[in-house]
Amino acid sequence: MTNALFLQVFPAIRKKWPRFFFESSRNKSRPIFVQQDNARPHTKLDDVAVQEASKIGGYNIQMVCQPANSPDCNILDLGMFNSIDRIQQTFHRQSVEDLVKAVIATFNKLPSEKIDCCFLTLQSVLGKIIATDGGNDYKIPHLSKTKLIKMQGCVPKRYKLQPIAHSKAKVFHDEEAKSKDLDRTELYRHLIRENDNNKNNDNKHNDENVKHDGDE
Repeated sequence: MTNALFLQVFPAIRKKWPRFFFESSRNKSRPIFVQQDNARPHTKLDDVAVQEASKIGGYNIQMVCQPANSPDCNILDLGMFNSIDRIQQTFHRQSVEDLVKAVIATFNKLPSEKIDCCFLTLQSVLGKIIATDGGNDYKIPHLSKTKLIKMQGCVPKRYKLQPIAHSKAKVFHDEEAKSKDLDRTELYRHLIRENDNNKNNDNKHNDENVKHDGDE
C-alpha cells in the first residue's frame, strides 16, 4: 500500500490537482485528504516516510481513515465498485492478470459524470449521518442524478443539507469552538500560574543571595 501511495496516488494528485488552488495563501495551507479504510495492510497514519512524501512540491496531503463500520462513508463501497463491476463484466477474463487489466481499462472508461454522481451521493449520506447524530438509521437518498444530468448537463458540486442536519452541524461546531476556547483559557491560566511561580522562585533566590551577602 505504501508503494502505491508513493508511485501512483501522490504523483496523480500532484499532476491533476488544479495549480490555481495554490495561488491563494489561504488555500495553500488547506489539506488534501486521502481516505483509506481500516484494513491492517493499509498505511499507518503516523508513517514518517508517508508524511514526508505527502509534502513534496508544497502539498499538504494527509492520510485519514474512514469511521469504523461505516461503509457508506467510503466512496468506493458507496458506488464506484458497482459502476466498475458492471462495465468490467463485459471483458473476457481467464486469469488474475486479465481481471486486473479489465478493472484498469474499466476505470479509464468510467465517465467523469458517474464519479461526480458518487460524490454527490456521499455528501447526501454525510448529511443523513449528521441528522441522525452519527447513527446509521437512514436510507440513502435518491437524488435523481440521471435526470439532473439530462436537464443541467451535470450534477451539483455541492449537496444542500437538510435544515435539521444544518442545525445539528452548527450546534456541534459551536460546542467544539466553545470547548477549544475553554481549553485555550485553561492554557492561559496555566501559563500565568507558571510565570508567577517562576517570579516567586526568582525573588526567593534573590532574597537568599542578599542574605548570604549580608552574612559575609
